[in-house]
Amino acid sequence: MTDSARYSFLPGAAESPTIVGGSGSWLHTADGGRILDGAAGAIVGNIGWGRAEVADAAREAMAGGGYVVPLWPKPWRLELRDRLVHDWLPEGFDHVFFTNSGSESVDTALKIALAYHRVRGEGTRTRFIGRERGYHGVGFGGISVGGMVNNRKFFGTQLPGV
Repeated sequence: MTDSARYSFLPGAAESPTIVGGSGSWLHTADGGRILDGAAGAIVGNIGWGRAEVADAAREAMAGGGYVVPLWPKPWRLELRDRLVHDWLPEGFDHVFFTNSGSESVDTALKIALAYHRVRGEGTRTRFIGRERGYHGVGFGGISVGGMVNNRKFFGTQLPGV
């Protein structure tokens, strides 16, 4: 693939280079260039490219059954749950709910909050507070409570009471 295949992901945005690989903190482009991958932050947690220990961990996980839904136990999930509950979380926090992404985590947290109040007989407690310029994912719940106006401007009314 040549860099003549450049395109933009968003209307009106600058052309995006074609990424063909990466090493360390650098992305490699189809035309032989390098781009410092500094996108870590609200959307990603960059640990670097080409890290053998990450590839080895992924290989080991996939050889042991790979992905199964977050509700089904796997030994590493049970170990992580126990470490969270016993070593890291304050007393009284004894349940862990695993999800697949930050967006799914935010939407799940919103649903848990609504369900919690409904179970307690306070189903009218439905108000959510979001932060201006706050990023909370790309699901409808996350863009509703998020303060990134451009992430929701094409989708009309989101969750009520935000």
